[in-house]
Parts: sequence; C-alpha cells; structure tokens
Amino acid sequence: MTYQADMTVSDDGSFCTLSSDGIPNHNFNETGSFATNVAEVQRSFNISCNAAESIASTNLNQSLYDAVMLNGVVLDLLSAGCYRPTDPSADSDGNIAVGCSDNDDWLLDPLGTEGKFGADSHNAHTQHDGTYYYQGNPNALFDDNPGANGSPVIGFAADGFPV
Repeated sequence: MTYQADMTVSDDGSFCTLSSDGIPNHNFNETGSFATNVAEVQRSFNISCNAAESIASTNLNQSLYDAVMLNGVVLDLLSAGCYRPTDPSADSDGNIAVGCSDNDDWLLDPLGTEGKFGADSHNAHTQHDGTYYYQGNPNALFDDNPGANGSPVIGFAADGFPV
C-alpha cells in the first residue's frame, strides 16, 4: 500500500488549525510489529496562538492527545495496557494489553523492553482504528543540524505551547 502524508496549516489570528490525515512524513514500521495496519484518519487540531500558563496543572488523560507534531501525527504518552493480575484476561505476568483506564493503578510502559506493543524506531505504533501515533520521542522529527532557518519546534502540546 502507498501512503501519502497530507497536512495543512491555517490561522485566524487567534487559533492555528492543523489538519492532517495522520500519515507521517517519514517511513514507518520497518522495525515495529503493528497490531493494526496504518490508516488515513482525518483530524483537525485548533491551537491557541496565545498560549497562557495555567494556574492549575492538568493530568495526562487517555481520552485526549498530549500533542500534535508538525507532521500531523499525534503524541499519546499513556498506555491502554495495565498491570491487573486479578483480571481473567491478564497474561501470566498479570498484564492486560488493551482496555485499561486512567484509574488503573499501574499502566504499562508502551516502549518498555518487552516490546509487546510493537513500536517502530520512531517510538510509534497504531491504535485500533489505524491511527499512527508516537508514544515517545518522535525520532524522525529531530534535526541535529537545522541550519540558519531551522526551528527547534517539532509540534504543539495540548495546552498550545511548542514542543
């Protein structure tokens, strides 16, 4: 299958809108083992042009993305797997691969050494709907030699601040 990244950026002075099909601008899954094939999933993100520091902190949440990168791929740091040894669907180590919530005491590390989540060399894999997403440093987006016109910004956090 051939994939084509599609990303547009627009702004109205107050918000910047990133619209993407979620396909990255780099190769993927050469080293991973994705449970679901990558699919084009159209999403738009509105990011404040005037991000402001909040007085209160907001915990990470499985129902929200943590950031969107400039290539239109999202960052989702939390795992849907957890340690719940009393659950009938738990493996021999007491882990459940999918179906856990923010309320579970021990979420699994999706980039852990066991490799059960099948992440590729860009610390990404797929969700059940085929969404390709990063669960750690998006290695393909780092440029150690950006040149005179380069930018250290690789995306925007959910609060509107640059990543």
